[in-house]
Amino acid sequence: MIIIAIVSTSAVAQETFLQGNKFFENQQYEKAINAYNQIKNRGFGIYFNLGNAQFKLGNHIDALVAFKKAEKLASYKEFDQVNKNLNLTREKLNLLIKYSYIQKFLKLFSWLFLQFVLILLLFTLFLLFYIRLLRISVFILTPLFLFFGIIYYLKFKYEADNEVIILDALELKLGPSDNFHSLHKLQKGDEAKIVKEKEDWLFINQGKKNGWVKQCSCIKI
Repeated sequence: MIIIAIVSTSAVAQETFLQGNKFFENQQYEKAINAYNQIKNRGFGIYFNLGNAQFKLGNHIDALVAFKKAEKLASYKEFDQVNKNLNLTREKLNLLIKYSYIQKFLKLFSWLFLQFVLILLLFTLFLLFYIRLLRISVFILTPLFLFFGIIYYLKFKYEADNEVIILDALELKLGPSDNFHSLHKLQKGDEAKIVKEKEDWLFINQGKKNGWVKQCSCIKI
C-alpha cells in the first residue's frame, strides 16, 4: 500500500510524486525511488512510499531509514500504518519489534497546539497572580501547565532528538578513535540517539550502551 497524494504548493513536486507512484504500481521500484528522491521538501507520504519501494528491492536499511523519517512526520491516524511497515522491516533485519503507545499518544498534540497552550497558560497564570487570585492559579492552572509541559518534553524527546541507524555490525569505542578499547556491540539496523559529535565521530546512546562510532558507519535520521 502506498500514499496516493501529497499536499504541496509545487505542481512539479506533485507530478513527480504521481510519476513515482505509477512506477511503483508497475513494479519499477528503482525508477520510483529516483522519482521520490527528486522531491526536495519531503513529507510523510514521500518517505512512506520511498520506504515501501526500498523494501520491495530488499534494501532494508534504506527502508528502515525512510520509515523512521515517516514515523516522525506521521499523524495520529498514520502512526499505526508506518509502525507496521517499520516492524516488517525490523523482522527482515532480525531486530526487536517495537510499538510505542507513548509515541502514538503524543501524535494527538501538534507542536503548534502545545506552544499555543503553554503560552496561554503562562499568560493566564501571570494575570491571575497579578490580580491576586493565587489559589486558582496554584490549584488549577499549575497542574495543567505541568501536564502540557511534560507532553512538550516527551514530544521533543521522541520526535526532535537526532538518531542514527547502524549500517553494519560494529563495536562502540571508548573514545573517538580506533585506538580506543571496544565497549559494546551493535548490530546492523540498530537505532541509537546522538549525544554529541567530534569531527567525524559520534557519541551515541542505545539503552544502557554508550560509545563512539564513525559517522560513516551509520545514517542520521
